[in-house]
Amino acid sequence: MKKVIFIITILICQINYGQIGAAVVSAPGVESQIAVTNTSINTLNTKIATLNTKVTQTNQKLDKIISLLEDLIEIEDRNKEINEEELQAKKTTPDYLINSSSITSALDLKEEIINAFNTCKNKVEALDNLSSSETSDFISSITKELSNAVKFYNETNTYLNTQSIINPEERGNKIEDLNKKLKDVLKNILSLTDNKVKISQKRENLSTMTELTKTGQ
Repeated sequence: MKKVIFIITILICQINYGQIGAAVVSAPGVESQIAVTNTSINTLNTKIATLNTKVTQTNQKLDKIISLLEDLIEIEDRNKEINEEELQAKKTTPDYLINSSSITSALDLKEEIINAFNTCKNKVEALDNLSSSETSDFISSITKELSNAVKFYNETNTYLNTQSIINPEERGNKIEDLNKKLKDVLKNILSLTDNKVKISQKRENLSTMTELTKTGQ
């Protein structure tokens, strides 16, 4: 019994070192068992070596993935900075737009409309051949046009100064569209005035012809 225990002890010790010695041969069937065990250990060592190779390859792949992720994070951070800059740019009106001809035109049109309103109002009020209701209707019409002009001009200032997210190009287009509306207001005031002047002149001509006819008789 002691001999068997001794042999098993030697077997365990030699397994720990990765190989079983060939000296242990005294027990029946031990040689074949040792051969099987050695084969198993060799197979296990081969599998461990293969596994280590795969682990090494996996680690290399992980290193590449981590490197790619770090690059992506860096790119994303840069994009965030660029997007923030673009966002701030969209919230402010660039100097080239502030100093553009569109803004100059808006200012000029505002002055022209105010001057046209006052001049045309005084001109029509001075006409002798219009009724008071016609003059009142005219003043009401051009006052409405002036109110529209004020609204359009205020919208121009809004697009110029707003902190809303708007592309500079879109700001410029909106201001240009409002300038067209301001030009239409100016045309409407002048057209309404011209119409009243023509009516008054026509009536004056008819009155003159009537007087001449009476004189000729």
